[in-house]
Amino acid sequence: MVNTLKILAVFFGLILGLAALILGGIFAVSKLTPYKYEIPRPIYKPNTEWTYTASFFNASGQIQRVDTLLATILDERIMLQQNKMTWEIKGRPETRQPTGMIENQLRMCLHPPTFNEDYTRFTQFSAYPEIHYPAKLKKRWEGKVRLLSLATEETGQSLNYLSRITAIDSLDERTRLISIEGLLDSPTGENVNVMTYKDRVGFTKVAYRLANGERMDLELVSGRRL
Repeated sequence: MVNTLKILAVFFGLILGLAALILGGIFAVSKLTPYKYEIPRPIYKPNTEWTYTASFFNASGQIQRVDTLLATILDERIMLQQNKMTWEIKGRPETRQPTGMIENQLRMCLHPPTFNEDYTRFTQFSAYPEIHYPAKLKKRWEGKVRLLSLATEETGQSLNYLSRITAIDSLDERTRLISIEGLLDSPTGENVNVMTYKDRVGFTKVAYRLANGERMDLELVSGRRL
């Protein structure tokens, strides 16, 4: 019996070691793999930085605080699957966190910031900032938010959401302002986020509203080449 347990311990140790080696290899190769152009002229190009404000409101609509955020698109891949970006709270480099984004002929999707519970309670329990092409009024799509460390018995490992295009306004011959509504049923009720997308600019605003009435507005301030 003791020998069997020792053999099992060695076996599982080897499996874990191999998994760590594979993940480490993927991570290393990703850092050496440049940004992948999946369309000729992406909005979120490598070596660009986007400044956002994150405004927090209580259920009565009173503003609690405003953070300034930096979203940087890197000339790298992440886990060989997506182009890499980072979020950080301006002036606090220790908050920098890597994540991924997708921009191709079918859709654009940004992974939102998840610095701490102030953010995750909005961004990890709502639809992703996402648009599917071609953009048409009433177009719908479904998605899934993976909760990872936030998963519980009640939520499971992921939550499903439904998004739809609710309005398209033409600003000129080449520019449209597109409104997208995302709905997600969380354990505490229905969370809503309303996204505003502008042609050739990207997401200009993502307004999160929890079932209890609290809000967080993520708004674009500017973008620049690094």
